[in-house]
Amino acid sequence: MLQAAAAALWRERARRPGPVVVGVSGGLDSVLLLHALVAVRDDPDWARAFERADPARSPVPDLICAHVHHGVRGLAADGDATFVEELAARLRVPFVRLDVDPARVRKHGAASEGRMRLERYRLLGELARSRGATSIFVAHHRDDRIESIVLAAVRGAGLKGLGAMPRRRLLVADDPAGPWLVRPWFRRSRAELLRVALALGIEWREDATNAELTARRNRIRHVVLPRWRSELGPSIDDRLVRLARVARVLAWRAKRAGRPSERDSDAIHAQVEALTRTSIRKHASLRIQHLVTTGTRGAVDVAPGVRVRVAAGRVELDRPPRAWPAPRIDVRRFGARVARVAAALPPERFDARLRDRGFLYVDADRLTDAPRFRTRSAGDRIEWPGLPKPVRLKRLFTSHHVPQPLREGLVVVEADGRIAALEGLGVAAWARVTAATRTVMRVRIRRSDDAPQAPAGAAALPS
Repeated sequence: MLQAAAAALWRERARRPGPVVVGVSGGLDSVLLLHALVAVRDDPDWARAFERADPARSPVPDLICAHVHHGVRGLAADGDATFVEELAARLRVPFVRLDVDPARVRKHGAASEGRMRLERYRLLGELARSRGATSIFVAHHRDDRIESIVLAAVRGAGLKGLGAMPRRRLLVADDPAGPWLVRPWFRRSRAELLRVALALGIEWREDATNAELTARRNRIRHVVLPRWRSELGPSIDDRLVRLARVARVLAWRAKRAGRPSERDSDAIHAQVEALTRTSIRKHASLRIQHLVTTGTRGAVDVAPGVRVRVAAGRVELDRPPRAWPAPRIDVRRFGARVARVAAALPPERFDARLRDRGFLYVDADRLTDAPRFRTRSAGDRIEWPGLPKPVRLKRLFTSHHVPQPLREGLVVVEADGRIAALEGLGVAAWARVTAATRTVMRVRIRRSDDAPQAPAGAAALPS
């Protein structure tokens, strides 16, 4: 443990001189970290080793013990603050208590873990800047990393998210002159920390909320991971850590190649789908990814009546427009290549290919008359895939959550007296493209400049 603490101090001292802020909550991990750092500071052998390596610098950086009081746990939180203050006094380390405004960390009346973390880092950063500290040490360990990997996978993160917490990072990404966040226990497990603390007789405080299963991280810690270890073996921890390491390497390589994969991956797609609560078509997702990665401003219609705005890399849900722009309809026909693609793919994969393009693909062989484009009329019905008989458009709009003001403006594709397709929803069962189709009619309906604009001569299906 001393070796890990000394190595972290040495690396930070070698990069930039200055004191080190140590975040101490009163729990096992942070209390042991403070003890280890003080032991290195007070050990003359370590001081001489530091001095021999670089006589121009001070032997060991000064330490500042910082405790963040979130103000949400009542007397228990007060007891933690008193405990850490007394501990710092015994170890002869300057103590600073940072009080959080409870209003800043509450969401819908309850304390939010995410907001508490942001506020905690903000206060620690302000303290570090005011004291000239170049580094902030926190006690996250290997088990915390594993939990973060699982959390990232659950929320559908990209490569950067799967990489989980790094050993060392800038506290504020766009502030290279600011303090760094350092995790000396990065490769140590909590079981190892507990074993050392018990052997040394070190006392700490237990946070009762860590045992509650209301927080997702606690459920992963107490339910999910123990179940995995019992059924998949204890080596699951090593495999998850290796996954994070590979993800970080791939994200780094992609960034060097000019492709910020952590943003233009399914992380953005998952975020937009969670925000809009609807399935996002491929062209709209790619358009949003382009706006986010280039930092440009724009708006994208992702579904009927659903629009998102992108500004400075942030994606926000916009109110649905009161009236859609007039549709611009383009019809193209394609031939035998469709049959070859359909024959090479399972039916579900073939259907997915058609849906991902964001257009309407109709079996032109089934049409005897030219298609007619109109809006809906009273009593309109469509033969919808999976339903035994034609269904009213009103019922279909309701089941697909189409806003009422937009229903009257949706384009209806009609042929041979029957509805063949609906804008934004899909193609009727009788007009769907199959492996037997020889000619496909592709209908493209554009409502704004954000809609896809395929170049001239583009293929009907992705290759």
